[in-house]
Amino acid sequence: MVLFKYVFFLITLVPFVGCEIPKVGTLSYSIPSNLESLVVNLSLDPKFKADIGGSYNVKTYGTVEVSPSTESSPLKVGFVLDLDVLYDNEYVDLDPTTKLPNGQPIPNLVDRALVQVKLNNVGNSKFDVYLYVDVLKKEWLGVALTLESSISKYFPAGLALSQSYKSKGKTVASGSVFGPKQNSPQNKEAGIALFINVKALKNKRAPLDANELVFLNASKPKLRTL
Repeated sequence: MVLFKYVFFLITLVPFVGCEIPKVGTLSYSIPSNLESLVVNLSLDPKFKADIGGSYNVKTYGTVEVSPSTESSPLKVGFVLDLDVLYDNEYVDLDPTTKLPNGQPIPNLVDRALVQVKLNNVGNSKFDVYLYVDVLKKEWLGVALTLESSISKYFPAGLALSQSYKSKGKTVASGSVFGPKQNSPQNKEAGIALFINVKALKNKRAPLDANELVFLNASKPKLRTL
């Protein structure tokens, strides 16, 4: 059984043979001086490509933003949100979950269940967009995308890649890229997930200009089989 798992892991590594394990991406954020909103942007490694994009409303709090990969620009996922979203009365009444939309667990960095909200994506059924809200302690916000198999060929089956991000020595965010499970009949298993500790960023925030972005320090990426 151990030998079988080892061989399986080597086979699933084929997309990365001959090169270093890729990063998930580069993560940046901005918090204005009033500490009332947050802008987050994850620019994925160029190896992960998808022709998807759009701006997805989160009630009146702001938007989740997705920008497609091009020859000159990486695939990007992020959000621009008023932090009052953490206190939304309707979200408080929803049942929290510890799972991503495809059934995989939310990263261990997030130590509690979060409310999952599927956002309206009219006009493109090839991917779904989800928001995660920490209604218990008002600390975490997250975004997840799940992709149809037809647009997820750059997300290797059976693999998940994760990376954590630090601010002043404290881990404050987690980014993940994951392919579908091997030989799975389910669609929309591949995707991207991003979770960020809003409270930690606010506490560690240095004075910023309104549009100044801060880049977080990334850990070494970790690769695992599904």
